Amino acid sequence: MNDIAFEFVQQLSAELSTGELKLPAFPDIAVRVKQALEGDDVSADKVAKVVGSDPLLTAKLLKVANSNFANRSGAQMVIPPKNNGVQK
Repeated sequence: MNDIAFEFVQQLSAELSTGELKLPAFPDIAVRVKQALEGDDVSADKVAKVVGSDPLLTAKLLKVANSNFANRSGAQMVIPPKNNGVQK
């Protein structure tokens, strides 16, 4: 084990033993997306509704979807407007 790894393990051990270790919270949206994907009645619409309920995740996914790497055609992906019950 190199010096940096050893130092990291020592620091981690010290934080664990004193109860000072602070881990980031696992986002609730990740659990909800996982549950939607594992459901017996999974569909693209259901997953899209779960993902669309989190603005940050939606923005990140749209950024990837619209990137040159993931979208070679150049067609922009957009979020369809929500139906708020108002009819024209």
